[in-house]
Amino acid sequence: MPKSRLVVLMVVEKVLVTSAREAKNFTLFSLRTVKKCFLDLQYAGLIEKRDGFWRRTALTLDSAAEQRGLAGYTEKLRATYKHEGEEYAERVCDSQRGRKLREMRVKTPDGAPDPVWDDEEFQKRSRAS
Repeated sequence: MPKSRLVVLMVVEKVLVTSAREAKNFTLFSLRTVKKCFLDLQYAGLIEKRDGFWRRTALTLDSAAEQRGLAGYTEKLRATYKHEGEEYAERVCDSQRGRKLREMRVKTPDGAPDPVWDDEEFQKRSRAS
């Protein structure tokens, strides 16, 4: 659920409001955003109008997510992002399939041998400086 919906839900829980315009005074959102929040929360069954005031229902956020078919959606996204990040890191670190990713020539004083650092040595030296 978007943060704007959660903020409006908290306003409904804490303050007796009769309209979206009244709830807007307790948030930094536009009237249009608050109206959309009210419609979405009402559709989800999280709020209802009783005795002229918007009130929170007994339905929990988890059960509302289950009813809409969104239960566990965040965990699935996290797992997907983690997996994609690991795949990307593997491609970046091993772009040539087992070969050294980077070789770096360093300028040395005249007459001195020209060392070649592999990626591990480069990482060690860059951390030290």
